[in-house]
Amino acid sequence: VHRPFDSLRVFHKMKDFDCDPSQKSYVTVLAILVEENQLKLAFKFYKNMREIGLPPTVASLNVLIKALCRNDGTVDAGLKIFLEMPKRGCDPDSYTYGTLISGLCRFGRIDEAKKLFKEMVEKDCAPTVVTYTSMIHGLCGSKNVEEAVRLLEEMKSKGIEPNVFTYSSLMDGLCKDGRPLQAMELFEMMMTRGCRPNMVTYSTLITGLCKEQKIQEAVELLDRMNLQGLKPDAGLYGKVINGFCAISKFP
Repeated sequence: VHRPFDSLRVFHKMKDFDCDPSQKSYVTVLAILVEENQLKLAFKFYKNMREIGLPPTVASLNVLIKALCRNDGTVDAGLKIFLEMPKRGCDPDSYTYGTLISGLCRFGRIDEAKKLFKEMVEKDCAPTVVTYTSMIHGLCGSKNVEEAVRLLEEMKSKGIEPNVFTYSSLMDGLCKDGRPLQAMELFEMMMTRGCRPNMVTYSTLITGLCKEQKIQEAVELLDRMNLQGLKPDAGLYGKVINGFCAISKFP
């Protein structure tokens, strides 16, 4: 766990030992402040960096963009920094694009995210598994499930292995689209590729199966959860019980 105020104290003490902080040291402290959600302090710290003559770098601007993409009301400010980066001698990298795409998807601005994703690929800036996952999550949230399915196939064709969050996001989209059996096929694919499901994965599938009255499949998933060492909570059991009641069929 980072301790932002301790980090600042140590940073300021460096000068007491005739040790001038490097630009990397400044960016490290800036990143810690953002990571710990000390955003006002982070922007004040960045202002101080500029006042002492430190030029902006891709790394420092990426940290600021990450901070701005945490809130719906400040994403546009992050986009503004992104657009101004070339004028400051800083070319956006994969992390820059990924951070903005994640923020745009989080706040439902999927068309802008798609545009940035396309630009990223055209500029040979390779998307990471995190960026693909953000896009898949955003597409599913905007009911573009088929496009999300295609994106999963694209990332696999490029040798980028989906992780549990990627699979779970797409399963959630399929279940909400009334296609829990297709989500189950994805679940089996995930297992064969050595990616272990987590509580969110199971909860998503069981909820989707119960909603479509696929109760037997939901019960089988509960058993698989237990075999994996994951303990279903009362809410999951309740959904299965309600599902049985809805179809008036008990084992």
